[in-house]
Amino acid sequence: RAHLREALVSHEESQRLQRMCRELKGKQSLGKVLKKAHDLTLKDYNEAGSEEEFRELLDPPDII
Repeated sequence: RAHLREALVSHEESQRLQRMCRELKGKQSLGKVLKKAHDLTLKDYNEAGSEEEFRELLDPPDII
């Protein structure tokens, strides 16, 4: 889930740069690809469940 969160931040930054860059601003197909990638990552992030679920899996077993 942390990797997906980092990917979302990177996607948002790439979309921001595309909107700000004079040369890239007119590339509508690039904007569509970046938006689609962001949407798919956001979908995966939401489906991944909460971080609490992962903590339960990572609890170390008792040592006998």
